[in-house]
Amino acid sequence: MFKSFTRHLKHTITDSMATSSSSLKRKGILESEEVSKKPRSRIDTSDREDSESSKSDAVSDATNDVSISNEDDEYDEDNHNTDYFEDEPLPHLDTDEDPFNLLDITDTTQHTLQHVNRIFLLDKSLVPDGEPTGVVYEEMTRANYPNVDASILNNEHIPFLIRNCALDFIKFFADLKNAFDKKGRFGNVGKVIRGPAGAGKSYVLYHVVHFCRASGWLVLYIPRAGEVSGLHEAMAARNILNNFMKAEGDKLKTIKIDKTYDLPISSYFDIQDQSQQGLSLYDCIRNGFNNPLATLEKVFDVVLNAELKYPVLVAIDEWNARCSPQNVGNRVLNLFAKNKLRSGFWLYAISSSFDPYEEFRNADAQTIMVDIPSYDMDEFSSILRCQHKFKRLPEDADADQIRYHSGLVPWMIFFWCEAWHTRLGISLREIRDDTGGPQKRIEVHFRSRTLLGEPQDKLWKITLIQAIEQTLTLNAIPTLEPGTLVILKKGHSVADLLAYSTDCELYFIQISLSPYNDHRSKVTDLKKPLIRKKKGTNTRSPSIIKYYMSLCRTKGGTRRFPEIASLDLRLNETLPKGVHYVYITTSDTMMTT
Repeated sequence: MFKSFTRHLKHTITDSMATSSSSLKRKGILESEEVSKKPRSRIDTSDREDSESSKSDAVSDATNDVSISNEDDEYDEDNHNTDYFEDEPLPHLDTDEDPFNLLDITDTTQHTLQHVNRIFLLDKSLVPDGEPTGVVYEEMTRANYPNVDASILNNEHIPFLIRNCALDFIKFFADLKNAFDKKGRFGNVGKVIRGPAGAGKSYVLYHVVHFCRASGWLVLYIPRAGEVSGLHEAMAARNILNNFMKAEGDKLKTIKIDKTYDLPISSYFDIQDQSQQGLSLYDCIRNGFNNPLATLEKVFDVVLNAELKYPVLVAIDEWNARCSPQNVGNRVLNLFAKNKLRSGFWLYAISSSFDPYEEFRNADAQTIMVDIPSYDMDEFSSILRCQHKFKRLPEDADADQIRYHSGLVPWMIFFWCEAWHTRLGISLREIRDDTGGPQKRIEVHFRSRTLLGEPQDKLWKITLIQAIEQTLTLNAIPTLEPGTLVILKKGHSVADLLAYSTDCELYFIQISLSPYNDHRSKVTDLKKPLIRKKKGTNTRSPSIIKYYMSLCRTKGGTRRFPEIASLDLRLNETLPKGVHYVYITTSDTMMTT
Protein backbone atom coordinates (compact mmCIF):
# COMPACT_ATOMS: atom_id res chain seq x y z
CA MET A 1 0.00 0.00 0.00
CA PHE A 2 2.37 2.65 1.28
CA LYS A 3 6.11 2.43 0.73
CA SER A 4 6.55 5.40 3.00
CA PHE A 5 4.14 7.57 4.87
CA THR A 6 5.60 10.85 6.13
CA ARG A 7 3.32 13.41 7.60
CA HIS A 8 3.97 16.88 8.92
CA LEU A 9 1.67 17.31 11.87
CA LYS A 10 1.14 20.91 12.86
CA HIS A 11 -0.53 20.78 16.22
CA THR A 12 -0.90 22.38 19.60
CA ILE A 13 -1.19 19.23 21.66
CA THR A 14 1.16 16.27 21.52
CA ASP A 15 1.86 13.41 23.88
CA SER A 16 -0.44 15.08 26.36
CA MET A 17 0.55 13.15 29.45
CA ALA A 18 4.02 12.18 28.32
CA THR A 19 5.12 15.81 28.54
CA SER A 20 5.56 15.64 32.29
CA SER A 21 7.87 12.63 31.99
CA SER A 22 9.99 13.79 29.05
CA SER A 23 10.29 17.47 28.20
CA LEU A 24 9.42 18.70 31.66
CA LYS A 25 12.00 16.45 33.23
CA ARG A 26 14.68 18.10 31.12
CA LYS A 27 13.69 21.73 31.10
CA GLY A 28 10.64 22.54 33.13
CA ILE A 29 8.70 23.82 30.13
CA LEU A 30 7.83 21.97 26.95
CA GLU A 31 10.82 22.16 24.67
CA SER A 32 12.82 19.84 22.47
CA GLU A 33 15.42 20.15 19.76
CA GLU A 34 12.66 19.68 17.22
CA VAL A 35 10.54 22.58 18.40
CA SER A 36 10.50 25.91 16.63
CA LYS A 37 9.05 28.41 19.07
CA LYS A 38 6.14 30.72 18.42
CA PRO A 39 5.28 33.87 20.35
CA ARG A 40 3.37 32.97 23.46
CA SER A 41 -0.39 32.94 23.03
CA ARG A 42 -2.48 34.58 25.68
CA ILE A 43 -4.56 32.13 27.62
CA ASP A 44 -8.29 32.46 28.02
CA THR A 45 -8.91 34.45 31.17
CA SER A 46 -12.65 34.85 30.90
CA ASP A 47 -13.12 33.03 34.16
CA ARG A 48 -11.23 35.77 35.92
CA GLU A 49 -14.25 37.99 35.71
CA ASP A 50 -16.44 35.58 37.69
CA SER A 51 -18.14 37.56 40.43
CA GLU A 52 -15.00 39.61 41.09
CA SER A 53 -17.12 42.53 42.22
CA SER A 54 -18.58 40.43 45.02
CA LYS A 55 -15.25 39.26 46.40
CA SER A 56 -14.14 40.63 49.74
CA ASP A 57 -10.95 42.60 50.19
CA ALA A 58 -10.02 39.98 52.80
CA VAL A 59 -8.74 37.68 50.09
CA SER A 60 -8.89 39.13 46.60
CA ASP A 61 -7.03 42.39 47.26
CA ALA A 62 -4.21 40.44 48.83
CA THR A 63 -3.28 39.00 45.46
CA ASN A 64 -2.62 42.25 43.67
CA ASP A 65 1.12 41.89 44.10
CA VAL A 66 1.30 38.39 42.65
CA SER A 67 2.91 38.81 39.25
CA ILE A 68 1.25 35.90 37.52
CA SER A 69 -2.23 37.24 38.14
CA ASN A 70 -1.49 40.06 35.68
CA GLU A 71 -2.95 39.32 32.27
CA ASP A 72 -0.58 41.71 30.49
CA ASP A 73 2.56 40.30 32.05
CA GLU A 74 4.27 38.46 29.20
CA TYR A 75 7.21 36.13 29.63
CA ASP A 76 10.23 37.00 27.52
CA GLU A 77 11.88 33.66 26.81
CA ASP A 78 15.13 35.33 25.73
CA ASN A 79 15.38 37.68 28.68
CA HIS A 80 14.36 36.14 31.97
CA ASN A 81 15.39 39.13 34.08
CA THR A 82 12.18 41.15 34.10
CA ASP A 83 11.65 44.30 36.11
CA TYR A 84 9.64 42.30 38.61
CA PHE A 85 12.81 41.23 40.44
CA GLU A 86 15.26 43.59 38.79
CA ASP A 87 17.36 44.27 41.86
CA GLU A 88 17.14 40.82 43.41
CA PRO A 89 19.94 38.28 42.87
CA LEU A 90 18.96 34.87 41.62
CA PRO A 91 19.06 32.15 44.25
CA HIS A 92 21.55 29.40 43.74
CA LEU A 93 21.09 25.74 44.40
CA ASP A 94 23.38 23.54 46.44
CA THR A 95 27.09 24.10 45.82
CA ASP A 96 30.30 22.78 47.36
CA GLU A 97 31.07 26.28 48.65
CA ASP A 98 27.65 26.73 50.23
CA PRO A 99 26.09 23.32 50.93
CA PHE A 100 22.49 23.03 52.08
CA ASN A 101 22.07 21.67 55.60
CA LEU A 102 18.93 21.02 57.58
CA LEU A 103 18.60 22.83 60.89
CA ASP A 104 19.12 20.25 63.62
CA ILE A 105 17.02 22.18 66.17
CA THR A 106 13.60 20.60 65.74
CA ASP A 107 11.95 22.01 68.89
CA THR A 108 9.75 24.88 67.70
CA THR A 109 10.06 26.61 71.08
CA GLN A 110 13.81 27.02 70.52
CA HIS A 111 13.68 28.78 67.16
CA THR A 112 14.81 32.42 67.06
CA LEU A 113 15.34 35.10 64.43
CA GLN A 114 18.75 33.65 63.61
CA HIS A 115 16.93 30.57 62.28
CA VAL A 116 14.76 32.49 59.80
CA ASN A 117 14.75 30.85 56.34
CA ARG A 118 16.25 27.64 57.72
CA ILE A 119 14.49 24.33 57.11
CA PHE A 120 14.09 21.60 59.72
CA LEU A 121 12.25 18.28 59.85
CA LEU A 122 8.97 18.95 61.63
CA ASP A 123 7.49 16.01 63.54
CA LYS A 124 3.81 16.13 62.59
CA SER A 125 2.95 13.41 65.12
CA LEU A 126 3.09 16.16 67.76
CA VAL A 127 -0.14 17.54 66.27
CA PRO A 128 -2.19 14.34 65.82
CA ASP A 129 -5.45 16.17 65.16
CA GLY A 130 -4.57 16.76 61.52
CA GLU A 131 -2.64 19.00 59.20
CA PRO A 132 -3.12 21.19 56.12
CA THR A 133 -3.93 19.38 52.91
CA GLY A 134 -0.54 19.97 51.30
CA VAL A 135 1.39 18.20 54.07
CA VAL A 136 0.59 14.77 52.63
CA TYR A 137 2.67 15.61 49.55
CA GLU A 138 5.69 16.59 51.62
CA GLU A 139 5.88 13.73 54.09
CA MET A 140 9.25 12.00 53.97
CA THR A 141 7.95 8.88 52.25
CA ARG A 142 9.27 6.88 49.32
CA ALA A 143 6.32 8.00 47.20
CA ASN A 144 7.18 11.67 47.72
CA TYR A 145 10.96 11.37 47.69
CA PRO A 146 11.78 8.43 45.40
CA ASN A 147 15.40 9.44 44.85
CA VAL A 148 16.70 9.91 48.40
CA ASP A 149 18.39 7.48 50.72
CA ALA A 150 15.97 5.30 52.70
CA SER A 151 17.68 6.23 55.98
CA ILE A 152 16.09 9.69 56.02
CA LEU A 153 12.56 8.55 55.20
CA ASN A 154 9.98 8.94 57.96
CA ASN A 155 6.30 9.49 57.22
CA GLU A 156 5.93 11.60 60.37
CA HIS A 157 8.49 14.15 59.19
CA ILE A 158 8.13 16.99 56.72
CA PRO A 159 10.76 19.57 55.67
CA PHE A 160 9.48 22.83 57.15
CA LEU A 161 10.59 26.40 56.45
CA ILE A 162 10.94 28.82 59.36
CA ARG A 163 9.38 32.01 58.00
CA ASN A 164 9.84 35.41 59.53
CA CYS A 165 6.07 36.01 59.48
CA ALA A 166 5.59 32.79 61.49
CA LEU A 167 8.20 33.83 64.06
CA ASP A 168 6.35 37.12 64.51
CA PHE A 169 3.30 35.10 65.53
CA ILE A 170 5.38 32.84 67.77
CA LYS A 171 6.90 35.78 69.63
CA PHE A 172 3.41 37.20 70.08
CA PHE A 173 2.11 33.95 71.56
CA ALA A 174 5.19 33.57 73.77
CA ASP A 175 4.45 37.02 75.22
CA LEU A 176 0.79 36.07 75.75
CA LYS A 177 1.87 32.93 77.58
CA ASN A 178 4.20 34.93 79.83
CA ALA A 179 1.37 37.34 80.62
CA PHE A 180 -0.96 34.44 81.40
CA ASP A 181 1.61 32.84 83.72
CA LYS A 182 1.78 36.09 85.69
CA LYS A 183 -1.90 37.12 85.73
CA GLY A 184 -3.78 33.88 85.09
CA ARG A 185 -5.66 35.31 82.14
CA PHE A 186 -5.55 37.74 79.25
CA GLY A 187 -8.19 39.60 77.29
CA ASN A 188 -10.57 38.34 74.63
CA VAL A 189 -8.56 38.80 71.46
CA GLY A 190 -8.32 37.19 68.06
CA LYS A 191 -6.58 37.35 64.71
CA VAL A 192 -7.49 36.32 61.20
CA ILE A 193 -4.73 35.18 58.85
CA ARG A 194 -5.26 36.17 55.25
CA GLY A 195 -3.13 36.50 52.12
CA PRO A 196 -2.75 35.46 48.48
CA ALA A 197 -3.86 32.02 47.40
CA GLY A 198 -1.15 29.47 48.09
CA ALA A 199 0.97 31.91 50.13
CA GLY A 200 1.25 29.53 53.09
CA LYS A 201 -1.46 30.74 55.49
CA SER A 202 -2.28 27.19 56.56
CA TYR A 203 1.39 26.40 57.16
CA VAL A 204 1.88 29.47 59.34
CA LEU A 205 -1.17 28.45 61.38
CA TYR A 206 0.19 24.89 61.60
CA HIS A 207 3.55 26.24 62.82
CA VAL A 208 1.81 28.30 65.53
CA VAL A 209 -0.20 25.25 66.67
CA HIS A 210 3.03 23.24 67.01
CA PHE A 211 4.65 26.00 69.04
CA CYS A 212 1.67 26.52 71.35
CA ARG A 213 1.25 22.80 71.99
CA ALA A 214 4.93 22.53 72.88
CA SER A 215 4.89 25.59 75.15
CA GLY A 216 1.94 24.65 77.36
CA TRP A 217 -1.18 25.99 75.67
CA LEU A 218 -4.42 24.02 75.49
CA VAL A 219 -5.03 23.99 71.73
CA LEU A 220 -8.24 23.08 69.95
CA TYR A 221 -7.18 22.81 66.30
CA ILE A 222 -9.42 22.25 63.28
CA PRO A 223 -7.16 21.97 60.21
CA ARG A 224 -9.93 21.70 57.60
CA ALA A 225 -13.16 23.49 58.45
CA GLY A 226 -14.31 22.83 54.90
CA GLU A 227 -14.43 19.10 55.63
CA VAL A 228 -16.21 19.70 58.92
CA SER A 229 -18.89 21.70 57.13
CA GLY A 230 -19.53 18.80 54.79
CA LEU A 231 -20.22 16.28 57.56
CA HIS A 232 -23.41 15.58 59.47
CA GLU A 233 -23.32 17.82 62.54
CA ALA A 234 -23.12 14.93 65.01
CA MET A 235 -20.27 13.32 63.06
CA ALA A 236 -18.44 16.64 62.81
CA ALA A 237 -18.76 17.22 66.56
CA ARG A 238 -17.58 13.68 67.30
CA ASN A 239 -14.50 14.12 65.09
CA ILE A 240 -13.58 17.40 66.78
CA LEU A 241 -13.95 15.89 70.25
CA ASN A 242 -12.01 12.78 69.33
CA ASN A 243 -9.12 14.80 67.90
CA PHE A 244 -9.16 17.10 70.93
CA MET A 245 -8.88 14.12 73.28
CA LYS A 246 -6.16 12.51 71.19
CA ALA A 247 -4.05 15.65 71.03
CA GLU A 248 -4.65 17.18 74.48
CA GLY A 249 -5.65 14.20 76.61
CA ASP A 250 -3.05 14.80 79.33
CA LYS A 251 -4.13 18.41 79.86
CA LEU A 252 -7.85 17.58 79.70
CA LYS A 253 -7.39 15.02 82.49
CA THR A 254 -6.12 17.79 84.79
CA ILE A 255 -9.18 20.03 84.22
CA LYS A 256 -11.70 19.06 86.90
CA ILE A 257 -15.43 19.62 86.53
CA ASP A 258 -16.88 21.86 89.24
CA LYS A 259 -20.56 22.56 90.00
CA THR A 260 -19.94 26.23 89.36
CA TYR A 261 -19.77 25.38 85.66
CA ASP A 262 -23.49 24.58 85.80
CA LEU A 263 -23.27 21.52 83.57
CA PRO A 264 -26.42 19.34 83.36
CA ILE A 265 -24.31 16.23 83.61
CA SER A 266 -27.09 13.65 83.60
CA SER A 267 -28.53 15.11 80.40
CA TYR A 268 -25.33 15.23 78.45
CA PHE A 269 -22.86 12.79 79.92
CA ASP A 270 -25.18 10.00 81.06
CA ILE A 271 -23.91 10.01 84.65
CA GLN A 272 -25.44 11.20 87.92
CA ASP A 273 -25.42 14.87 88.89
CA GLN A 274 -23.88 14.11 92.27
CA SER A 275 -20.90 12.52 90.50
CA GLN A 276 -19.92 15.60 88.52
CA GLN A 277 -17.56 17.07 91.07
CA GLY A 278 -14.07 15.66 90.65
CA LEU A 279 -14.58 14.34 87.14
CA SER A 280 -12.10 15.54 84.57
CA LEU A 281 -13.08 17.18 81.32
CA TYR A 282 -11.49 14.19 79.59
CA ASP A 283 -13.95 11.85 81.35
CA CYS A 284 -16.89 14.05 80.42
CA ILE A 285 -15.94 14.03 76.75
CA ARG A 286 -15.43 10.27 76.75
CA ASN A 287 -18.78 9.65 78.44
CA GLY A 288 -20.61 12.02 76.14
CA PHE A 289 -19.87 10.47 72.77
CA ASN A 290 -23.46 9.25 72.48
CA ASN A 291 -24.53 12.87 72.20
CA PRO A 292 -21.50 14.54 70.60
CA LEU A 293 -23.05 17.85 69.57
CA ALA A 294 -24.43 18.59 73.04
CA THR A 295 -21.15 17.41 74.56
CA LEU A 296 -19.16 19.76 72.34
CA GLU A 297 -21.39 22.66 73.38
CA LYS A 298 -20.80 21.89 77.07
CA VAL A 299 -17.07 21.49 76.54
CA PHE A 300 -17.15 25.01 75.21
CA ASP A 301 -18.82 26.15 78.41
CA VAL A 302 -15.77 24.92 80.30
CA VAL A 303 -12.92 25.64 77.90
CA LEU A 304 -14.10 29.00 76.66
CA ASN A 305 -15.82 30.53 79.66
CA ALA A 306 -13.77 29.33 82.63
CA GLU A 307 -10.47 30.53 83.95
CA LEU A 308 -8.24 27.50 83.46
CA LYS A 309 -4.68 26.60 84.36
CA TYR A 310 -3.74 26.75 80.67
CA PRO A 311 -4.08 29.53 78.13
CA VAL A 312 -6.44 28.38 75.37
CA LEU A 313 -5.88 28.67 71.63
CA VAL A 314 -8.71 27.92 69.22
CA ALA A 315 -7.06 27.55 65.80
CA ILE A 316 -9.26 26.98 62.76
CA ASP A 317 -8.13 26.72 59.15
CA GLU A 318 -10.48 27.38 56.21
CA TRP A 319 -12.52 29.50 58.59
CA ASN A 320 -14.51 31.23 55.86
CA ALA A 321 -16.04 27.86 54.94
CA ARG A 322 -18.66 28.62 57.59
CA CYS A 323 -19.69 31.68 55.60
CA SER A 324 -20.77 29.67 52.56
CA PRO A 325 -24.55 29.87 52.06
CA GLN A 326 -25.02 26.14 52.66
CA ASN A 327 -23.15 26.37 55.99
CA VAL A 328 -24.81 29.41 57.51
CA GLY A 329 -26.88 27.28 59.91
CA ASN A 330 -24.13 24.80 60.77
CA ARG A 331 -24.34 24.43 64.57
CA VAL A 332 -20.80 23.09 64.92
CA LEU A 333 -19.03 25.89 63.06
CA ASN A 334 -21.29 28.54 64.58
CA LEU A 335 -20.10 27.49 68.04
CA PHE A 336 -16.77 29.05 67.20
CA ALA A 337 -18.38 32.34 66.25
CA LYS A 338 -20.74 33.03 69.12
CA ASN A 339 -18.53 32.12 72.08
CA LYS A 340 -15.89 34.25 73.74
CA LEU A 341 -12.78 33.10 75.54
CA ARG A 342 -11.93 34.42 78.99
CA SER A 343 -8.36 33.14 78.99
CA GLY A 344 -7.74 32.29 75.40
CA PHE A 345 -7.13 33.43 71.89
CA TRP A 346 -8.82 32.89 68.51
CA LEU A 347 -6.63 32.37 65.45
CA TYR A 348 -8.38 31.73 62.16
CA ALA A 349 -6.95 31.28 58.67
CA ILE A 350 -9.13 31.97 55.67
CA SER A 351 -8.86 29.88 52.54
CA SER A 352 -9.05 30.88 48.89
CA SER A 353 -10.97 27.64 48.30
CA PHE A 354 -14.03 29.29 49.83
CA ASP A 355 -15.77 32.60 49.30
CA PRO A 356 -14.26 35.61 51.07
CA TYR A 357 -16.28 37.12 53.87
CA GLU A 358 -15.77 40.46 55.57
CA GLU A 359 -17.06 39.62 59.04
CA PHE A 360 -15.41 36.80 60.95
CA ARG A 361 -16.40 37.24 64.59
CA ASN A 362 -18.94 38.97 66.72
CA ALA A 363 -18.56 42.73 66.75
CA ASP A 364 -17.34 43.07 70.34
CA ALA A 365 -14.28 40.87 69.78
CA GLN A 366 -10.89 42.38 69.11
CA THR A 367 -10.15 40.84 65.73
CA ILE A 368 -7.03 41.85 63.83
CA MET A 369 -6.30 40.94 60.22
CA VAL A 370 -2.77 39.68 59.57
CA ASP A 371 -1.51 39.32 56.01
CA ILE A 372 0.79 36.46 55.04
CA PRO A 373 2.89 37.33 51.98
CA SER A 374 4.21 35.07 49.27
CA TYR A 375 7.86 34.08 49.54
CA ASP A 376 10.62 36.63 49.43
CA MET A 377 13.81 35.77 47.57
CA ASP A 378 15.57 34.32 50.61
CA GLU A 379 12.66 32.01 51.39
CA PHE A 380 12.45 31.04 47.74
CA SER A 381 16.16 30.20 47.71
CA SER A 382 15.85 28.04 50.83
CA ILE A 383 12.94 26.07 49.40
CA LEU A 384 14.66 25.45 46.06
CA ARG A 385 17.87 24.34 47.73
CA CYS A 386 15.92 21.98 49.98
CA GLN A 387 14.05 20.46 47.03
CA HIS A 388 17.35 20.06 45.22
CA LYS A 389 18.89 18.42 48.29
CA PHE A 390 16.06 15.89 48.40
CA LYS A 391 16.28 15.40 44.61
CA ARG A 392 12.83 16.71 43.80
CA LEU A 393 14.38 19.21 41.42
CA PRO A 394 16.96 18.26 38.78
CA GLU A 395 20.45 19.68 38.99
CA ASP A 396 19.90 21.93 35.99
CA ALA A 397 16.66 23.43 37.32
CA ASP A 398 16.31 27.03 36.16
CA ALA A 399 15.65 29.03 39.33
CA ASP A 400 14.79 32.15 37.36
CA GLN A 401 12.21 30.30 35.31
CA ILE A 402 10.61 28.74 38.40
CA ARG A 403 10.58 32.12 40.11
CA TYR A 404 8.88 33.82 37.19
CA HIS A 405 6.20 31.23 36.56
CA SER A 406 5.41 30.59 40.22
CA GLY A 407 5.23 34.25 41.17
CA LEU A 408 6.96 33.18 44.42
CA VAL A 409 3.68 31.62 45.55
CA PRO A 410 4.66 28.62 47.73
CA TRP A 411 1.96 26.32 46.41
CA MET A 412 2.93 27.02 42.81
CA ILE A 413 6.59 26.31 43.57
CA PHE A 414 5.45 22.99 44.97
CA PHE A 415 3.63 22.23 41.70
CA TRP A 416 6.81 22.98 39.80
CA CYS A 417 8.64 20.40 41.88
CA GLU A 418 5.83 17.97 41.14
CA ALA A 419 6.39 18.54 37.42
CA TRP A 420 9.45 16.31 37.72
CA HIS A 421 7.56 13.78 39.76
CA THR A 422 5.26 10.97 38.70
CA ARG A 423 2.41 12.38 40.80
CA LEU A 424 1.94 15.55 38.78
CA GLY A 425 -1.34 14.32 37.36
CA ILE A 426 -2.67 13.48 40.83
CA SER A 427 -1.71 16.90 42.16
CA LEU A 428 -3.54 18.70 39.38
CA ARG A 429 -6.57 16.45 39.62
CA GLU A 430 -6.97 17.06 43.34
CA ILE A 431 -7.30 20.80 42.93
CA ARG A 432 -10.91 21.47 43.80
CA ASP A 433 -13.22 22.18 40.89
CA ASP A 434 -14.94 24.87 42.94
CA THR A 435 -11.69 26.60 43.85
CA GLY A 436 -12.40 30.27 43.35
CA GLY A 437 -10.79 33.67 43.32
CA PRO A 438 -7.05 34.19 42.94
CA GLN A 439 -6.18 30.57 43.68
CA LYS A 440 -8.08 29.42 40.62
CA ARG A 441 -6.54 32.12 38.46
CA ILE A 442 -3.04 31.23 39.56
CA GLU A 443 -3.66 27.52 39.07
CA VAL A 444 -5.16 28.00 35.59
CA HIS A 445 -2.33 30.32 34.64
CA PHE A 446 0.27 27.92 35.96
CA ARG A 447 -1.12 24.87 34.21
CA SER A 448 -1.68 26.69 30.92
CA ARG A 449 1.52 28.67 30.61
CA THR A 450 4.02 26.61 32.52
CA LEU A 451 3.27 22.92 32.72
CA LEU A 452 2.11 22.57 29.14
CA GLY A 453 4.27 25.31 27.63
CA GLU A 454 3.72 27.03 24.31
CA PRO A 455 1.94 26.14 21.09
CA GLN A 456 4.51 24.31 18.98
CA ASP A 457 5.35 23.28 15.46
CA LYS A 458 6.87 19.83 15.53
CA LEU A 459 7.91 17.59 12.67
CA TRP A 460 7.16 13.92 13.23
CA LYS A 461 8.35 11.39 10.70
CA ILE A 462 6.22 8.29 11.08
CA THR A 463 7.24 5.73 8.49
CA LEU A 464 4.49 3.30 7.51
CA ILE A 465 4.35 0.37 5.09
CA GLN A 466 0.69 -0.60 4.88
CA ALA A 467 -2.75 0.77 5.65
CA ILE A 468 -5.73 -1.13 7.05
CA GLU A 469 -9.32 0.09 7.25
CA GLN A 470 -11.29 -1.21 10.19
CA THR A 471 -14.78 -1.88 8.85
CA LEU A 472 -17.41 -3.94 10.61
CA THR A 473 -15.96 -5.31 13.83
CA LEU A 474 -13.68 -3.55 16.25
CA ASN A 475 -11.61 -6.61 17.03
CA ALA A 476 -11.04 -7.77 13.44
CA ILE A 477 -7.31 -6.92 13.40
CA PRO A 478 -5.16 -9.96 14.29
CA THR A 479 -1.85 -8.16 14.92
CA LEU A 480 -0.14 -4.86 14.19
CA GLU A 481 3.12 -5.19 12.32
CA PRO A 482 5.67 -2.35 12.36
CA GLY A 483 4.77 0.27 9.77
CA THR A 484 0.98 -0.14 9.90
CA LEU A 485 -1.59 2.65 9.66
CA VAL A 486 -5.11 1.73 10.79
CA ILE A 487 -8.09 3.83 9.75
CA LEU A 488 -10.37 3.06 12.65
CA LYS A 489 -14.05 2.31 12.31
CA LYS A 490 -16.33 5.34 12.16
CA GLY A 491 -17.47 6.23 15.65
CA HIS A 492 -14.48 4.58 17.33
CA SER A 493 -13.88 6.03 20.79
CA VAL A 494 -10.96 8.37 21.47
CA ALA A 495 -9.06 7.89 18.19
CA ASP A 496 -9.65 8.13 14.43
CA LEU A 497 -6.32 6.70 13.30
CA LEU A 498 -3.84 4.26 14.75
CA ALA A 499 -0.22 4.42 13.61
CA TYR A 500 2.30 1.74 14.56
CA SER A 501 5.55 3.03 13.11
CA THR A 502 8.51 1.09 11.77
CA ASP A 503 10.41 1.95 14.95
CA CYS A 504 7.62 0.28 16.98
CA GLU A 505 6.02 3.38 18.48
CA LEU A 506 2.22 3.34 18.86
CA TYR A 507 0.25 6.52 18.12
CA PHE A 508 -3.43 7.12 18.91
CA ILE A 509 -4.48 10.01 16.65
CA GLN A 510 -7.65 12.05 17.14
CA ILE A 511 -8.68 14.64 14.52
CA SER A 512 -11.34 17.26 15.20
CA LEU A 513 -12.45 20.78 14.39
CA SER A 514 -13.12 21.34 18.09
CA PRO A 515 -10.60 22.46 20.71
CA TYR A 516 -9.40 19.60 22.89
CA ASN A 517 -11.21 20.91 25.97
CA ASP A 518 -14.51 20.98 24.08
CA HIS A 519 -14.15 17.51 22.61
CA ARG A 520 -16.26 14.73 24.06
CA SER A 521 -13.41 12.24 24.49
CA LYS A 522 -10.08 12.79 26.21
CA VAL A 523 -6.82 10.87 26.45
CA THR A 524 -7.97 9.30 29.73
CA ASP A 525 -10.81 7.60 27.83
CA LEU A 526 -8.25 5.18 26.42
CA LYS A 527 -8.93 3.19 29.59
CA LYS A 528 -12.55 2.63 28.59
CA PRO A 529 -13.62 -0.81 27.30
CA LEU A 530 -13.12 -1.38 23.59
CA ILE A 531 -16.61 -2.90 23.33
CA ARG A 532 -19.47 -1.93 25.60
CA LYS A 533 -20.73 -4.71 27.82
CA LYS A 534 -24.08 -6.07 26.69
CA LYS A 535 -26.86 -6.50 29.20
CA GLY A 536 -27.14 -10.01 30.56
CA THR A 537 -23.56 -10.98 29.66
CA ASN A 538 -20.50 -11.39 31.83
CA THR A 539 -18.03 -10.84 29.01
CA ARG A 540 -15.60 -8.03 29.78
CA SER A 541 -13.84 -6.21 26.98
CA PRO A 542 -10.23 -5.06 27.43
CA SER A 543 -9.59 -1.34 27.49
CA ILE A 544 -8.86 0.44 24.22
CA ILE A 545 -5.23 1.09 25.08
CA LYS A 546 -4.52 -2.42 26.40
CA TYR A 547 -6.19 -4.08 23.40
CA TYR A 548 -4.15 -2.25 20.76
CA MET A 549 -0.95 -2.52 22.77
CA SER A 550 -1.49 -6.29 22.88
CA LEU A 551 -1.66 -6.41 19.05
CA CYS A 552 1.68 -4.70 18.48
CA ARG A 553 4.55 -6.94 17.37
CA THR A 554 8.25 -6.33 16.99
CA LYS A 555 10.09 -6.98 13.74
CA GLY A 556 11.00 -10.37 15.16
CA GLY A 557 7.35 -11.23 15.74
CA THR A 558 7.38 -11.02 19.54
CA ARG A 559 4.99 -8.94 21.58
CA ARG A 560 6.08 -5.28 21.69
CA PHE A 561 4.49 -4.19 24.99
CA PRO A 562 4.34 -6.15 28.25
CA GLU A 563 1.01 -6.87 29.90
CA ILE A 564 -0.02 -3.93 32.08
CA ALA A 565 -2.42 -4.24 34.98
CA SER A 566 -5.35 -1.84 34.84
CA LEU A 567 -4.38 -0.39 38.21
CA ASP A 568 -0.99 0.58 36.78
CA LEU A 569 -2.53 2.60 33.96
CA ARG A 570 -2.57 6.18 35.23
CA LEU A 571 -3.42 8.05 32.07
CA ASN A 572 -4.03 11.30 33.92
CA GLU A 573 -0.31 11.28 34.72
CA THR A 574 1.56 9.61 31.88
CA LEU A 575 1.20 7.17 29.01
CA PRO A 576 3.10 3.87 28.86
CA LYS A 577 6.53 4.16 27.33
CA GLY A 578 6.33 3.90 23.55
CA VAL A 579 2.67 4.98 23.42
CA HIS A 580 1.61 8.44 22.29
CA TYR A 581 -1.64 10.38 22.03
CA VAL A 582 -1.95 13.07 19.36
CA TYR A 583 -4.84 15.48 19.09
CA ILE A 584 -4.97 17.36 15.79
CA THR A 585 -7.26 20.35 15.50
CA THR A 586 -7.71 23.32 13.22
CA SER A 587 -8.75 25.36 16.23
CA ASP A 588 -6.14 27.80 17.52
CA THR A 589 -6.16 26.58 21.10
CA MET A 590 -4.01 25.06 23.79
CA MET A 591 -4.77 22.11 26.02
CA THR A 592 -5.00 23.36 29.61
CA THR A 593 -5.85 20.18 31.50
